[in-house]
Amino acid sequence: MWADAGRVNRESRHTFAAMRPLPTFSLAVLMILACACSDDSTAADDADANQASEGESDDSSTTDGDGGGGGGGDGDGEPDETGGASEPDEPGDTGDTGEPGEPGAMIDLGAYMINATEVTVAQYIEFLESDFELAALPQTCSWKSDNVPGQWPSQLEGPANAPAARVDWCDAWAYCHWSGARLCGLVSGEPESLDDPGDDPHDNEWYRACTDAAELLYPYGDIFDETRCNGEQLGLEGVAPVGSLSGCEGGPPGLFDMSGNLYEWTAACGDEPDLEDSKQRCRRRGGSFASSSFALRCRTSSSRTRGHRGAEMGIRCCKTF
Repeated sequence: MWADAGRVNRESRHTFAAMRPLPTFSLAVLMILACACSDDSTAADDADANQASEGESDDSSTTDGDGGGGGGGDGDGEPDETGGASEPDEPGDTGDTGEPGEPGAMIDLGAYMINATEVTVAQYIEFLESDFELAALPQTCSWKSDNVPGQWPSQLEGPANAPAARVDWCDAWAYCHWSGARLCGLVSGEPESLDDPGDDPHDNEWYRACTDAAELLYPYGDIFDETRCNGEQLGLEGVAPVGSLSGCEGGPPGLFDMSGNLYEWTAACGDEPDLEDSKQRCRRRGGSFASSSFALRCRTSSSRTRGHRGAEMGIRCCKTF
């Protein structure tokens, strides 16, 4: 089935209709969420929410999948932080329904499924309004006191179909678990190792989806096109509603924003001795709205600490059958 997907004529893909934003949220809801908004990211992270740019200070954490150095850097403008499955019918399950390109839809890749888009503000609101218990988090997230993203009230003022940003690794894990899915790792459903380069087109779920099983360098083709996806050169200087850039489709049809918009946490995390869990590093993929062409390639990956809630961080989930 995967081979068939790789042969799809990408010139014949349909452009999916833009999603309608949800109704404006009440002042009461905004006030409640504002009170709950505790952010364990650094003050520096919050100060530069809209100042992300190339010139990443942590180039050494960016690789192109073969152990090489960062080259172009991550392009998120954030400082380095080296210091410091449910059943399908349960509420919140993403399932395999929905039109391709719509929030909540999942793309069937044969051995597993992946979200068609990054998780939206509207979807994350549903999660926050659920009865998810912090006790369900893995032991490595025992330091968490809530799952409210950084600067959440400000995000609520934007489009409901914008991707939910400023989430740390534990927030992403919690959302995916609640939705009946998990963070993308190996096709077997297990987390990958952070020591692994993450460029196996057969076993690595995120890389396999982005490249259409190693057919592509970027999700839309082999040559970088600054007009296709939301990277630094497109000039939006912020996120775009998920799936709204029809040119940023692929590897397989119906999969959007694998390059740019927001970085996406994956299941791979380190386990350095004598380092607290919130400061262990975890892999992210895809680049962001502030990334150069280097970081926007499918093969490029980098890492941030588990507690990092930068303006460039988002969520995409995978699911095995």
